[in-house]
Amino acid sequence: MYTTQILEPRDPTVISYPRGPCQASCKGDPPRTQGAPQSRASALEVRASMSEDEEDDDFTLLALWRGGDSRAGNNLYDRHFDAVRRFFINSVSDREREDLTQETFTRLTSALPSFEGRASFRTFTLRIARYVLYDHLRRRYRGKSDFDPLTHSVEDDSGLNPSRIIASLDRHTRLLHCVRRLPTQTKLLLELYYWQGVPPREIAKVFEIKEVTVRGRLRTARLALQADLQQSEEAAIDDTDLEDKLYELGKFFTDGPCGS
Repeated sequence: MYTTQILEPRDPTVISYPRGPCQASCKGDPPRTQGAPQSRASALEVRASMSEDEEDDDFTLLALWRGGDSRAGNNLYDRHFDAVRRFFINSVSDREREDLTQETFTRLTSALPSFEGRASFRTFTLRIARYVLYDHLRRRYRGKSDFDPLTHSVEDDSGLNPSRIIASLDRHTRLLHCVRRLPTQTKLLLELYYWQGVPPREIAKVFEIKEVTVRGRLRTARLALQADLQQSEEAAIDDTDLEDKLYELGKFFTDGPCGS
């Protein structure tokens, strides 16, 4: 299991992220907003006044961390770490996934002062992961064409080396291949909805588009997958069967080895 260590804000800090093949770090104090508690003592006072359920809330953990409670920062990052790793699971290789996960948390720490709480902390984190992935794909496309997430798929680039976990899923190899052939943004919408249980309203905030657009692209994606799958399967696959397969993959990614 990966671990996260966040040092006291009052120390000369280096914030270390969950350890993987590539260790990343970000120098600087954990971000604080104007008016937030500044001392360790004030953070303890905040914690003492809250119920057990409230302590588990992302906004509570963020407030405590900004007030100097490094344990709250650890808990906040640990809570979202697996979701970020899963975000990259069907787009890049294992090594790239670790690197992009580290980069996401590095950028997250730098961006925290701008977080105003208008969306959930998960939305904020996944939006940063989206930016990180797009930047990575733009680097791959450099010299070939300008990367467009609305038209280019992750398989348009010959450098794709799927995760070993994806490669090991023989039963769903064709479906996973078809998902990777979707336009990158559509693919990510589909994966967040079926594999991570993110509702359309929140997905819309992650991608900064309208909820109705998300729902429309999910329908379009399912139709494209059905058409693609029917070219290689004897029997037609209906919408219900397809959704069952997608949910089954989501359960595997949540309960299986990719989150560990």
